[in-house]
Amino acid sequence: MLPRWRVPSALSDIPATVAETRTVTDRASAWPVPFPVRILIGAALITIIGLLAASALSTRYRLAARAGVAGCVGIAALDAVLITGVTFTSAPMTWVVVGAMLASTARIAFAARSLVPALAR
Repeated sequence: MLPRWRVPSALSDIPATVAETRTVTDRASAWPVPFPVRILIGAALITIIGLLAASALSTRYRLAARAGVAGCVGIAALDAVLITGVTFTSAPMTWVVVGAMLASTARIAFAARSLVPALAR
């Protein structure tokens, strides 16, 4: 017997409504970060993703290794810059922000530990 799926009867049954999405985007546009900095961070993230994709899809070992190391260093540097930026801005330190900072710090530590053998070659 096939399971019967419940069809939402009203918009209140849908978890992410338009009002909730609008609230999130309104808060994001009120961040105290200048627009050029947002563009710069976005461009850095796209570059890092490109380096990691080149590393994953490359058929030559040297290119893959160098792109992977550059992408890993880029992620660690971007994490460090964002942690520093959040620390020194007027953003409130909630438990969510502290948890995100701890996760980023753990990612930096993991990247540094993985890069030591790669850079020693």
